[in-house]
Amino acid sequence: INNAGTGGGHQPNSIQGIQYTFDVNFVAHFLLTRLLLPRLAANPRGARVVNLSSVTHRMARYLWDTYAAGATDDFFAGYADSKQAANLFTLELNRRLKDTNVVAFSANPGACTSRIWRGWTEPVSDSFQAQIGKFVMTNILFPFFL
Repeated sequence: INNAGTGGGHQPNSIQGIQYTFDVNFVAHFLLTRLLLPRLAANPRGARVVNLSSVTHRMARYLWDTYAAGATDDFFAGYADSKQAANLFTLELNRRLKDTNVVAFSANPGACTSRIWRGWTEPVSDSFQAQIGKFVMTNILFPFFL
């Protein structure tokens, strides 16, 4: 289960120039999964890769153009992009591993209590959560009922 992540705060970019949140939430999961794939594929009982995602993936920009042009310090954009990257990675894993006993899933746990907000002041985390709530209501739930 690729679950480790960060939700924000302004952090320095990695040595490779990758935005911190994107690096932690996606690149680390990609590299770990890549290292583990031979062992997962060798398991005769099968194996699963679960990538944690978020509804914020719908707010992602065009990832590769953004990162090819240089990292941004916009933590929210990095978060949304990292969740979209997790979803795209899941699709590609399934395509590449279709003839094996390894299956990949992308899971959105919804709103839940976690330590992702650690290091944030309460007004900032409340504001961020309110933005996500407004996005969900406006773009996902409301159109569903029309």
